[in-house]
Amino acid sequence: MKTGVRLNDYIPVLLEKRKNENIKKDEIHETNEGITSPPGASSTEEIRIFHDYAEQANLLKIAEASPEKKKY
Repeated sequence: MKTGVRLNDYIPVLLEKRKNENIKKDEIHETNEGITSPPGASSTEEIRIFHDYAEQANLLKIAEASPEKKKY
């Protein structure tokens, strides 16, 4: 997810988006009803950011492994 924006410029934008974000409670985890477990020990936001990073890293490794199949 390359945006071409530097970290110092991106943080205020991210904080503004976070302030305006509609936060909904996860009913299952809040009430402990049903058989489920949280996706990890970290917050949902950290897990979401990590998944985005992992996806980009995997795509980069695939592109480096077979450059002849890379789309331009």
